[in-house]
Amino acid sequence: MYLLSDSDSNATQALVTSASDLTQASSCEFGFLRVLDKRLGFSNDPLPDDDAMLKRAATLGNVHEERLRDRYRAEFGDEMVEFERPNNDAESLRDFAVRTREALLTGAPVVFQGVFFDESDPELPFVGYADFLVRQPDGRYRVVDSKLSRHVRVTALLQLAAYHEQLQKIVVPVDDTVELILGNDESETALVSDVAPVFRRRRARMHAIIAEHRAEGKPVDWNDERYSRDGRCKFCKEPAKAADDLFTVAGLRAGQRAKFLAAGIRTLTDLAETAERPDELGIPKASYAKLHLQAKLQHSVDPSDEHAIPPVVVVNPLPIVSLPEPNAGDLFFDFEGDPMYSEPGVGGVPRWGLDYLFGWVDASEKFDCLWAHSHAEEKVALREFLAFVAERRRQHPGLHIYHYASYEKTHLLSIAARHGEGEAEVDQLLREGVLVDLYPVVMGALRIGTPSYSIKKLEPLYMGEQERAGVANAADSVDEYVRSSTAAANGDQATAEAIRADIAQYNAYDCLSTLKLRDWLRALPEVQGLKVDAVEPKFDGAAFEQSELDLALQALGARAEEQGDQASANAYRMAAAAIDYHRREVKSFWWEHYDRLEQPSELWDDTRGVFVVEAASLARDWHREGKQRTERRHLHLHGQWAPGSSAPRPGGDVFIVYGDPLPYLPQGHRPGARIARAVRFLDPAEDDFGILVIETRPEDTAAWDEMPTHVTPGPPPRADSIVAAIEAWGASVVDAEPEWPGDAMSDLLLRKAPAEASPLEPMTGPDDGVRAVVASLRSRQSGYLAVQGPPGTGKTYLAAHVIRELI
Repeated sequence: MYLLSDSDSNATQALVTSASDLTQASSCEFGFLRVLDKRLGFSNDPLPDDDAMLKRAATLGNVHEERLRDRYRAEFGDEMVEFERPNNDAESLRDFAVRTREALLTGAPVVFQGVFFDESDPELPFVGYADFLVRQPDGRYRVVDSKLSRHVRVTALLQLAAYHEQLQKIVVPVDDTVELILGNDESETALVSDVAPVFRRRRARMHAIIAEHRAEGKPVDWNDERYSRDGRCKFCKEPAKAADDLFTVAGLRAGQRAKFLAAGIRTLTDLAETAERPDELGIPKASYAKLHLQAKLQHSVDPSDEHAIPPVVVVNPLPIVSLPEPNAGDLFFDFEGDPMYSEPGVGGVPRWGLDYLFGWVDASEKFDCLWAHSHAEEKVALREFLAFVAERRRQHPGLHIYHYASYEKTHLLSIAARHGEGEAEVDQLLREGVLVDLYPVVMGALRIGTPSYSIKKLEPLYMGEQERAGVANAADSVDEYVRSSTAAANGDQATAEAIRADIAQYNAYDCLSTLKLRDWLRALPEVQGLKVDAVEPKFDGAAFEQSELDLALQALGARAEEQGDQASANAYRMAAAAIDYHRREVKSFWWEHYDRLEQPSELWDDTRGVFVVEAASLARDWHREGKQRTERRHLHLHGQWAPGSSAPRPGGDVFIVYGDPLPYLPQGHRPGARIARAVRFLDPAEDDFGILVIETRPEDTAAWDEMPTHVTPGPPPRADSIVAAIEAWGASVVDAEPEWPGDAMSDLLLRKAPAEASPLEPMTGPDDGVRAVVASLRSRQSGYLAVQGPPGTGKTYLAAHVIRELI
């Protein structure tokens, strides 16, 4: 977004907008207006910089784009048309836009960084730079963009829709779909007809904001509720703090803030001073009491005192009392990881993420660590860490590994899954409760007068005179690690080692902080003399053990690689991954499910498939009728699905989740944790009565009146027959070694073309796909037939009907 100067017209104050401006306006209108104020000269306040991680993401995004460009270059050579970035003046933009159109009309197979310059609104022209415009077999052009993200974001699709519209405006044949090439090299397509209505609404909103703001001629005011705000982005953070906004209350969600504003509670101070919940608020009493106490504690702290120790209130001692007894073998563990690290995987597809430092202190505060500077070294570090823990558990039965927040648990699982190393050992550590996360303990037991419950904000309570030095936070740790890797690659090992020593010191402080926090929690006066019975953790699902077939296929892959047969090595490893795939997926589901029961809901409210209950009512109270053996009740639940969620099918299974107060205590329940109950989902669409679920009551419990706080995804469907079929095929691969079975699946994994590459049987109409595919398959003796199409075009329907016809 910038002002355009044009000597050939009087539009000297034309404000040029771009697709990235649309992204910013869609994410945070307040932040967008702060940038607009700077461009229009309404404000001289400096804009906040991107942090180190965002800057690195931008750099890596360019690398990803260049890699895709090189791929197109290799395919099309000099036929591909590439443009450099023009100057930001009207003459240059017009010239590049004309040249882009000419390249498209002359049939260039790919245009890289094509330029659009739309002056249909002379006061608000649009400029766009499309990553790739790719000619399709039918002559139409598809907008293709590269994004470092590994998931599709709506804002990315809005950018593609903007470029799609520009192709239409310059009368270039344009495809009905747009495409994103993600950071993991996966391709995601979307129908423009699905995206365009949202794009037009968002653009109209952005234009209206600009016109309104230019007419008023003054900087945006934080308290102007005409404009939405993220509340915690870099543009909002300081203004929210200065305005004493509700966004600064720890644990308060944006949706709750809107309800508070409607009820006249506009600031943290207002909330702190309003003990009684307003009747019209629409927030449960327990939630209001929690947020009121949080605001009251934060309000009592003098913001000008940088060394103030925040006040603490113990609201529930049970999570602390339930902590394991200290053990001489206890460890206090912390990872340092870089989510943007990548290495080429199979077929050159990037494998993302590296946990480069495994660090821990023991009960005597002695620090030790393992480094990993590649995925191969990460696998070795995991193996050595698990071996160390196993030996230490033999020496110190009953030891526990403490950490703060879920990163360590989830990354042990993900590293084990990535390398196929130690999966059973990690699963055993979790099932036996060896890992203890102190974050949900703090959140469940305490209210603290800090705007954040990060461990760094809690350290004034227990670290005394010990202060951090050097590396300040996790983002700095990653930035410094990248700097050390660059130094090492350039042969400057001394600099690399000095930087890594600072990172290790930072990690050691985090580990020590976790130890001190554990001891401080146990020493709180409110928990002294309280006892609870030890609870044996109870988990659904069998323990994970790699199957012999999986291991046999991995061994064949290793042997093929030693013999220089990389194609077979890759194929054997993909076959091995297929063998235990469903068991791994089921295990991942259950660990995510149990995490939700222990982690604060703020961390998973926005997870796909989660419904946050804002109000609940009885459709029918507990009853038993007909041949029912247990009592049941029907509940209407009002609330909101997390972004990207699809309601379950009627009759499907979901979980409803209860928080404090719990309706009953099931066997194996950990104090402070929620409970989840499997229920039947009946109504997929929320209406005036809310979604409808049917809940049954265990026979050994009394009827209860409590209402759930969430609906979460139900257990995965059983896949026994599919698993059996995959295992039978995997066994045939092992039996055929050193050859491969002459079947279609083996050909696919080996990337062999079909033996009989005859064309698809001609279709007589749009509904003739099943007949044409069946006829094509019957004309072949062996091999496979590839059917490609974007989501929603009927591939699953086609496959199901072809299989039924052939059977």
